[in-house]
Amino acid sequence: APRYVLVFRWQKPTSKIKGTTDASHAGCIRTRKSTTCVVVRLGNHMVQDLSETQGTVRLSSGEAEYAGLVRGAQEGLYVKNLLRFFGRLGEIELETDSSSAIGTVRRLGPGKRLRHVETEFFFLQGLVREGIIKVTKVKGHDNVADLGTKHLAWPRMLHLLRMLAVRIIAAHGATLVPAATAQ
Repeated sequence: APRYVLVFRWQKPTSKIKGTTDASHAGCIRTRKSTTCVVVRLGNHMVQDLSETQGTVRLSSGEAEYAGLVRGAQEGLYVKNLLRFFGRLGEIELETDSSSAIGTVRRLGPGKRLRHVETEFFFLQGLVREGIIKVTKVKGHDNVADLGTKHLAWPRMLHLLRMLAVRIIAAHGATLVPAATAQ
């Protein structure tokens, strides 16, 4: 059985919390629910990740991506509060490859096409408006959250695992995925 090893290289103390999100719309063939993946990094170090089925069926890929962004905000706020407990401040930046989710988070309210979306999701719009969370676009090719939402070819998976400084070591000791060099 291979070992999954996270490599934590030396880095200067940082307050940058980066949450990268992705969602696959209606990815479950049986329920048609979407899957969300969130990867949270503190500087270059991955400190949290999750891949989970969304609680309800989403009517569009934009809605599924926005729900994933909301889940990423929750995880980023958790890490920010954990840092605060230890006396450190944190700045949250969420990354997504979805232009639709970015458009939704930058407006106020549901707009014409998202009136059916639960209003509790719009707390993220307020956090962005207040400057508590920043949302940026990441290229689809460099979205590390793709690891938890879709089947990937080995070269792409290798690229994303290296971005996260992950090593996969086979039972006999050979390194299948060497960690990337320090950035």
